[in-house]
Amino acid sequence: MILNDPRGKTAAAGGSVSLDELFRRAAVRAPDAIALIDPPNRANFTDGAPRSLTYAQADQAVSSMAARLRRAGLPIDSIVGLQTANTVDGVLALLAVLRAG
Repeated sequence: MILNDPRGKTAAAGGSVSLDELFRRAAVRAPDAIALIDPPNRANFTDGAPRSLTYAQADQAVSSMAARLRRAGLPIDSIVGLQTANTVDGVLALLAVLRAG
């Protein structure tokens, strides 16, 4: 779980740690653990079969998408609207926007 700490500590609500930082920490602690899983009926409402990603795979995808946003000239603190299905892709997009700043 992303908010769990192996030392028994958990992130406090309203703390100064960002969601992106929590995700990065989870990826360092357990890179091969499953981070994201599509709903089993994904093919019913969007393209592609359901998939799952490890923390390492998801972190790489988020970094790549965030870099593309920065290269496109997206200024820091821009408002970005996302309309996505409840899939792995939607979570990746949200995390990428956060990581891009």
